[in-house]
Amino acid sequence: MPSASWARQTIRRIVTAGLLAAAMTGPVAADRACPASLAVSEQPGKPACQLVAEGTLHSSLGNGDVVYRLYRWLAAGDEAASQLYDVAPYHNTAVTLSRAGAADEAPFFAAHYWLGVAWFETPYLARNARHGEFLVVPGRYTGTGSFVDDHVFVAAGSGWSEMRNSQSEDGAAPPWVSQLMARLPPHHGLWKGIRIDYSTLTGSSPVWRDGDGNCCPSGGEIRFRLRLADPQTGFELAEAHYRE
Repeated sequence: MPSASWARQTIRRIVTAGLLAAAMTGPVAADRACPASLAVSEQPGKPACQLVAEGTLHSSLGNGDVVYRLYRWLAAGDEAASQLYDVAPYHNTAVTLSRAGAADEAPFFAAHYWLGVAWFETPYLARNARHGEFLVVPGRYTGTGSFVDDHVFVAAGSGWSEMRNSQSEDGAAPPWVSQLMARLPPHHGLWKGIRIDYSTLTGSSPVWRDGDGNCCPSGGEIRFRLRLADPQTGFELAEAHYRE
């Protein structure tokens, strides 16, 4: 099975117009074809790509809606993992974002994970008092070594711009994670699963001591707040409070 450090593969990202607000889940079309960017050879007896959920994010300003789609996407070599992880939500291994009403256009964002390594949760809009709104595509990993892998878009002019908030292709975490780790005592660390409330830019994580098992962090908790000075460089750590 591929490691988490290179499992996430971005297929296509193009920033287009559309300020989004609330989400409304729509019906799933059983015969909806997967985008060409997700086309792979199928496993014997199983479709390689299948639409499992979709919804529409509506613009509060009336300037265009965006459709998200979650897919069950299986790559060659996923046969063993599919025996354990081919169930919701773990099989939500691909996602696309498209402009509503623009059927002839390619998705402006598409990405996939490897089955058994990570999955996508339902995209949503987080309203923030200072920055307006963030469009969030949550990514979740099954193991350690993934601190945060949410794809976060900020409004930029008439479109959306993705900020650096997900792990890079070589597995490197966003810079603010290193700043957060520096606030911990020696022999303490953050191993996985940092969660953020993008409406307030606050978050928390359990803390692991050296020797802890993945299941059982014993080093307390750290709470933090992020700030956004420049969307081009992404979030920065504003404050952090560690409690044993």
